Amino acid sequence: MAAKGKSRKGIRHRKKRILTKKRMYKAKIRK
Repeated sequence: MAAKGKSRKGIRHRKKRILTKKRMYKAKIRK
């Protein structure tokens, strides 16, 4: 069950997570 949900939404969720992480990283460097 959990594995199926992860493989289904995993790719989309992971992309969003990486984007937010990169954004936070950029904000930190700017500050």
